[in-house]
Amino acid sequence: MAPRLRTLVIGHDHVAGLGYFGQALDALGFDLHPVTVVPECRFASPNVSYDYPPPADWDAVITVGAPWPRSLTESWCPSEVEFMRKAHEHGIPTIGICFGGQLLTEALGGSTEPATTERVGW
Repeated sequence: MAPRLRTLVIGHDHVAGLGYFGQALDALGFDLHPVTVVPECRFASPNVSYDYPPPADWDAVITVGAPWPRSLTESWCPSEVEFMRKAHEHGIPTIGICFGGQLLTEALGGSTEPATTERVGW
């Protein structure tokens, strides 16, 4: 049996999760390690400090959505962007979903901007 892939799952709030995607990854051999950046008690004021682990400790990284605008997350977003940049430099596969995708875009030198209309879905 192949070793399971140690995968850091960065959830930004207490309800973040992977749902069916997580179940599929588990079935495929991913050893999922969820962390929460903003604890439930700070949901209304999410500007918290968070120490990301060394990216080289992981075989893969997944970062998911967040319910807050970027202006309320400036205390930890730059650290997460730097974490993902380092993960990429180490060749660690990284997936960004929703808000996490925006942070990954920034980590790789891209940019994002507010949508002109509301968008839900792919």
